[in-house]
Amino acid sequence: MSGYIGTQPVPQATQTRDAFTATNNQTSFPTSGYTPEFLDVFLNGVKLAASDYTATNGSDVVLAVGATTGDILEVVSYGTFEVLNPTFDGNVTFTGNASFGDNDKAIFGDGNDLQIYSDGTHSRIYESGSGLLVVRASNFNVNNADGSDSYITMQDGGAVTSYYDGSAKLATTSTGVDVTGTVTSDGLTVQSNNNLDIHDADNHVSGRLRNVSGGNNALTIEADPNNSASGSFISLKIDTSEKMRIDSSGNLLVGTTDSNVANNSGSGNDGVSIQPDSVRIARTDGDMLLLNRLNSDGDIAKFLKDGTTVGSIKARYDYTTLQIGSTGTGITGTSSHKILPSVNNARSDNTNDLGDSSYRWKDLYISGAVYLGGVGSANKLDDYEDGSFNVTLATDTASTAPSFAGTGYYIKVGNMVHLHGQVTISGSSSGGINLHIPLPFVPVNMRGALTVGLNQALSMKPSGEYLGIIVELNVAKAYIVSTAFGGGHSHLGFNECGTGLFSFSGSYRTA
Repeated sequence: MSGYIGTQPVPQATQTRDAFTATNNQTSFPTSGYTPEFLDVFLNGVKLAASDYTATNGSDVVLAVGATTGDILEVVSYGTFEVLNPTFDGNVTFTGNASFGDNDKAIFGDGNDLQIYSDGTHSRIYESGSGLLVVRASNFNVNNADGSDSYITMQDGGAVTSYYDGSAKLATTSTGVDVTGTVTSDGLTVQSNNNLDIHDADNHVSGRLRNVSGGNNALTIEADPNNSASGSFISLKIDTSEKMRIDSSGNLLVGTTDSNVANNSGSGNDGVSIQPDSVRIARTDGDMLLLNRLNSDGDIAKFLKDGTTVGSIKARYDYTTLQIGSTGTGITGTSSHKILPSVNNARSDNTNDLGDSSYRWKDLYISGAVYLGGVGSANKLDDYEDGSFNVTLATDTASTAPSFAGTGYYIKVGNMVHLHGQVTISGSSSGGINLHIPLPFVPVNMRGALTVGLNQALSMKPSGEYLGIIVELNVAKAYIVSTAFGGGHSHLGFNECGTGLFSFSGSYRTA
C-alpha cells in the first residue's frame, strides 16, 4: 500500500473509518477528513475504483453516480508519516512522486556540489563544485512550461538554435551562424582575411565587409562582390529613408539617389553629389554651402594649383577677404555694404586696377554716382544720358504753325547738357511771336546762347540781320532771335522767317 515503508501497520494505528447510510440518489458524503490519494471507498462492501468518485478537498467524497436509498458507503483514510534524515546504502526505487517543500533541496555530491530546489518563487539548479555542470543528451530542448514553444534546441551533430516566441532567430551552421531578422550589437569583430557576407532572399551574396590583413588593415565594403548584377550601389538608410548612397560609378550621393545633381544644363535634382570629376550641390531654396571658422581669423577656403596656393577666402573679424593670385591682390567685403581693394589680405588704398588696356571690362551698371579723379563732391558724376528730341518749333502765342522738320541730339553728363540739331522751315504769313525750340532739360543758373550755322539762308525780317538762339532760364525753351552788329536782338515770329534750314549746337547747365 502506498505511503508506507516496510510491513503494513495495524489498522487502528493508521486508519480512520467513516460509514454512511445513503439516501436516494445521494452523491456527496462529508467525512471526518482524509489526505487525498490516501483513502479507499467501499459501497455495500465493494471497493470503488478511483474513477467512481472524487476525493480532492480533504473532507468530501463525491460519487460519480448517486447511491440508492439504504446503500452503505464506507470511507477508509490512511494517515501519512515522514522518515527523518534517512540514509540509504543501496538503491532506492520510487513508484510514486518524491515531493520537496520550498527550500528543500535535492543535494548531490560530497561537497553539496549540485543542488536542485525551489525557493518558493524561483526554481533553481545550483552547481558550486570546481568542475563543470555537464548535461549529456543526444538531442536537448529547453521549452516553455506547457511545451508549446521552444527556447533552445540542440541536435547531435546539428544546429544549436535559439527561438523568440517560437520562431527560430539564431542557429549555428557548419560555417558559422545563421541569423533570421536584424542584429543589434555593441560591437563586431571580423578576423583578418575573413568576410562578413550579406545574403539576399535567394541566398546570393549581395554585400560584403572584408578586413584585409597587412598594409593599412583596410576595411573594404563591397556591393554585389560576385558581380552578378548591374547597377549595384551601397545605401545608408535611417528610419527606412535612404540618406546616402555610393553608386557603381563611384559617386557619393547625399540627400538624393540620382547622380544628375546640378548638371551643366541647369536642371537636376536637389542634393549633394561628390563625383570623380566634380562636387555638385543643388538646392531649390535655402543655403547651399555653409563654411564656419570658429574662434580665430584665417582661411575659410584655399585654392591651390599643383600644391601652390593661388587664392583663398579668409575671415577677418567683421569682414571677409577674397585673395586672388599669389601676389596678394584681392577684394574685401565690409559690414557697411562695401567692397574694398585689398593687398595680402589687408585693405589697401589706390593700389589695385580694375582691368587694363588689354583686358577690359565691358559694361558697368550702377544706380549711384562715380567719383573721378578724387573723392570730393566736385568729382562726383551721378548722371550720364545720351538721347534725341524732336525740334518742334512753336511760339508763345497761338498761331498756325508752318511746316518744318527737325531732330536734335543731346548728351547729358552730370548737370551739363550738350546738344546739336538741324531744322528745315517754311515761312508763314501767320503771326505769332517768340518762336522757340523746346529743350530736353530745363536750363538753370544762367542764360546762354546756342551757335547757329546757316546751311541755307533764311530771308530775315528786317533784312540784313542775323539769326540767333538764346537759352532762357527755368524754362525748357531756346528762343530764335534776330540780331544786328553792334545792336540788340528781337524775338522772331513765324511770319518773319522765310524758307530755308539752319543747324545749331551748344551747351547749357541744368539741375
